Amino acid sequence: MNNFDQRDLPLDAAEKYSFSVMDRIMAWVAVVLGYLFVRILPVRENRLAAALFLVALWGTVFAWLYFSGVRPTVRSYIFAGGAIAVIPALLTSSDDFMIGWMYLGQLSVLMYFISTAGGNSLEDRLGGLFAADVAGAVFVAPVAHMKAHPRAAFKGDGRGVSKKLINTLLWIALGLCLAVIPTCIISLMLSFDEGFNSIMENIFSFDIKWSVQTWRRLQSLIFGIPIAVYLYGAVIASRRGSVADKMSAEGCRALARRARCLPAAMVYAAITPILAVYVIFFISQWDVYMSAFTGVLPEGFIYSDYARKGFFQLVCVCAINAVILLGVQLFVQRKTKITAILMKIYMIVISVMTLILVATALSRMALYIKAYGLTLDRIHASWFMVVLAAAFLLTIAKQICPRLRFTPILLGCVAVLFAVMLYANANAMVANYNADAYLDGRLDGVDVREIIDMDEAGIPALIRLSEEADDGDVRARAEQALERFCEREQQNKPSFWSFNFPHARARRLIEAYGK
Repeated sequence: MNNFDQRDLPLDAAEKYSFSVMDRIMAWVAVVLGYLFVRILPVRENRLAAALFLVALWGTVFAWLYFSGVRPTVRSYIFAGGAIAVIPALLTSSDDFMIGWMYLGQLSVLMYFISTAGGNSLEDRLGGLFAADVAGAVFVAPVAHMKAHPRAAFKGDGRGVSKKLINTLLWIALGLCLAVIPTCIISLMLSFDEGFNSIMENIFSFDIKWSVQTWRRLQSLIFGIPIAVYLYGAVIASRRGSVADKMSAEGCRALARRARCLPAAMVYAAITPILAVYVIFFISQWDVYMSAFTGVLPEGFIYSDYARKGFFQLVCVCAINAVILLGVQLFVQRKTKITAILMKIYMIVISVMTLILVATALSRMALYIKAYGLTLDRIHASWFMVVLAAAFLLTIAKQICPRLRFTPILLGCVAVLFAVMLYANANAMVANYNADAYLDGRLDGVDVREIIDMDEAGIPALIRLSEEADDGDVRARAEQALERFCEREQQNKPSFWSFNFPHARARRLIEAYGK
């Protein structure tokens, strides 16, 4: 019996796994992939290694599914293409925050790809059950088949001594993973005792460099094995199509219907005062808040108080509105046509008011940036507000045009905005904007420390400041920063695996600057 035919077995028979030679090889390949996934962390220090690893990971999964008889669907190819398309950003961007999320997000997208490739999606196309599909792909499918990996790796047939041995090894591995963090915390707390501290120092005093590297490799292996088990279980579930045994589309819809337990009259009565508060707020603060759109500071305000404080207050309100809309969608009863119409009206009104708040918040942030320059936090916060605006605009469109495919369009918008943020290289934007705005007179001063914090992405801006700044103190601080960068590069030669284009450009500019 081949592997793909196992999806025709009843559940109790299917649990007696049957593995080919390829399956057993891939069990050990999965361990290597899991080890490398952890070993590459932190990504900012291993950019090229992370990019090559992700390409190898996707290539291995594609080949593995092919030899398992699984032919990916169009939907799964679209998600895989989106994930693969942002991998080059590892080599072009210096934004560690976005890069870190992208690297970890690759695993979630990979799980969804594997699940939908085997036809395990609850719907034929993206819709209201997308969240349930993701939950099935990320949690249900891999966990349901977590025993498949050790049985394939150690040739267990799931019976007798082999089954007991495999189960024991699984529990031991899980126990070791759970013990890592509390063991470290307890060791640190007990280190106040000199005798205990002396013993621990003696244990690791034989070769600090060797012990640190060995410990990092051991850590990567410890945390990599669960990832290998997780990945292997997902592929086995995909080719068996067995997620349907754990959850179904009708079951999820029935659960959603049962969740709509709140009377519409109660919810709308609770929301109405909130909307009244917004109306009063807009009227009372009209002159103050609309001044953000004109770029004129209201009388009695200073930039820092007007822009920063107001921005984060508005962000908080927008987040609350998003929670309200989600709650209305999930928990309000829709027994009559009138309640359904009222729901549309309330969702449109809340969305419109939120969009006004988003526009005001972004205008305040633009005013703040104009006065004080860019920072990474300001870019990330503005980006988040744009994502929120896209979601609320689509919410309005969905209420007006019920046939609008809300989920795929929203996912597409978020994916595009995320890719734009990755490839925009926010660090370079911060450094270049602040330097240019200072040199051409738009800013009265420049925070050299902020540019230095951009690391290699700030080198071009520092060079311009050191050559063109009128202020001698600014020039001196820029020159000192460049000298420190040169010294650091000479002392710590970057490894081949850490290569990225911003760093390579910075080194080239530094060499030319030194001449």
